[in-house]
Amino acid sequence: MGRADRGRTHLGQQTVQPPVVGRLDLSYEALSLPGDPDQILFVCSGKTVDDLGKLRILASCYARSTPRLATAGQDTAQSQRDRAGEQDSRHA
Repeated sequence: MGRADRGRTHLGQQTVQPPVVGRLDLSYEALSLPGDPDQILFVCSGKTVDDLGKLRILASCYARSTPRLATAGQDTAQSQRDRAGEQDSRHA
């Protein structure tokens, strides 16, 4: 892979304060993706062991509050069937 094929990298540090865990000091790497400069991949890491634990707590909270893709797809399919049934009953 030549130099032009690799995306650019930016390193940085950021402090955030989510209400769930409080102050969180992060190191991050922002990678622009080869072939698509409009897309950027961010990789974050806690600066200390305590920060890593807080990141795990945040990830856990996010996972519990976000519907699973399979469930979301089923919900969408069910709502489409419900709408189709409503239309059928109107035309009967």
